[in-house]
Amino acid sequence: MPTESSVEPLPADVPEAEIHPLAVRTHAKLAGAADRDPGLVRLSGKGLFTVTASPAQADRVCRLLTQLLTACEAKGWTAKSDEKAIALVPDGEPIHFEITEQTDRVRHQVTEAEAEVLRKHEERKQRAARRGDWFSDYDRPKIPEWDSVPNGQLALSLVAGYRQDGMRRKYSDGKTQRLEGLIDRVIEALAIYAASEKVWRERQERERLEAIEVEKRRRELERVVQLEEHRLAFLKHQVQRHRRALEVEAFVVDTEAAGAAEGVVAEFLRWAKGYAAVLRDDISPEVLRRKLERLNLMSNDAKIDSWRDIDHPLDAEKSQGYAYRRDAPWWLLKRD
Repeated sequence: MPTESSVEPLPADVPEAEIHPLAVRTHAKLAGAADRDPGLVRLSGKGLFTVTASPAQADRVCRLLTQLLTACEAKGWTAKSDEKAIALVPDGEPIHFEITEQTDRVRHQVTEAEAEVLRKHEERKQRAARRGDWFSDYDRPKIPEWDSVPNGQLALSLVAGYRQDGMRRKYSDGKTQRLEGLIDRVIEALAIYAASEKVWRERQERERLEAIEVEKRRRELERVVQLEEHRLAFLKHQVQRHRRALEVEAFVVDTEAAGAAEGVVAEFLRWAKGYAAVLRDDISPEVLRRKLERLNLMSNDAKIDSWRDIDHPLDAEKSQGYAYRRDAPWWLLKRD
């Protein structure tokens, strides 16, 4: 393995037999683009590695990929493809990467075709000026001042590890080194990333489970509070009946003690006694049992919907306001 202080000579064409099977398609795509586009070619997608390079670098890119994949396999790692591209999988953690050819910024040389298009534009502009017509330069041919020319210098960037501060993610050709001599360092970075990613994922999972538990406790407390509120509302309604029964019975006794109750007064007092009896019956142990079982109020595991009516208060008819239709009083309806 060459050191960073030496310059490794660039290899000749890579024999097809030495190409790693996973790199064959990427090599074919990049090399096959020479006739169509001698400049930078962008490759990515399912079954391909992410590469941005000129076709002239197809063999070297292929050698780098083969060297990298071989080093990963020596550590028991794998590679797999998703919809984005082929990713390396150190210790079960998928990591995407990209090989990019660097470019030089050089002044653009105007081609004959560009010059001809520009000349025709200027002629149209001059004819319009002679006729006094309005002419816009909006569609004037855009000729770049600078070009980005591939220079054969390659860089490998890890598209991962952004949660690991200080982690080196880019490795590239330099004055005294070539990317081929940095594969071991790339492997080390991949191992560090995989380990730190596992720690991060475990922390995320722990925080997720803790959040679920907190939400579970919150919902349970909400349920318990709601259940207690419903129990209190039910008790309030029964106490209303008990208090009303006592008040009605006391009224009947006092009225009868005041003197002979005859005619409509006697009839009214008999009705009042019946009303008190209805109230008493509605809070009897048997009726309470049926209500509580139907409402499931005394089960500590019960979940009572907030919209559910908890029995009916004595003065429920008052809550109806001035509705167009008023229901019959509860004591005239069939009870449980």
